[in-house]
Amino acid sequence: MAEDARVRYTKMMIQNSFMQLVKEKPFGKIKLKEVCALAGINHSTFYRYYKDIYDWKEQIEASCLERTTSIVNRSDATNIRDLLVEQLYDFQSSKELYAMLVSENFGSNVILQAYAICLEHAESVLKDTISSNPQGTKKWDCYYMICGTAGILECWVRDGMTEPPEVVADYIVKHIYAVLSF
Repeated sequence: MAEDARVRYTKMMIQNSFMQLVKEKPFGKIKLKEVCALAGINHSTFYRYYKDIYDWKEQIEASCLERTTSIVNRSDATNIRDLLVEQLYDFQSSKELYAMLVSENFGSNVILQAYAICLEHAESVLKDTISSNPQGTKKWDCYYMICGTAGILECWVRDGMTEPPEVVADYIVKHIYAVLSF
């Protein structure tokens, strides 16, 4: 069931308030009173949608992971680059949201989780290459690729996403295959 336009607007105002406040201070120091004042709502309106500010945070992270899962499910598992490009365009379409998510003040590892989803999906493409590596290093290779990719993406987001998604995806894919052929 689609949300009423007023509900979407209120949730957008709450999100915008958090994005503004996270630029100024750590998430744990944000008070509900500040969020409500910036959003132009009262506490009861906030509580209509969220249990507390941590519930809001969990919901926004879950929403981002659902977006990633949706992209992964629509994509061709045999083309890691295209999957990355589509995900990066999604990041650009919600630039301020993803900037908040990677902010040190927000304190989230949602980007790492998103790329774990992407890499897990692409595992079928990489399976033959990964299986040729010694048994003890397979897990290390996967973690290295996930963490390295997440680090590149965090840097890209924090720097304002100025490079085209295709350039970033090419760089990541080149390094993934470099690790696998090492």
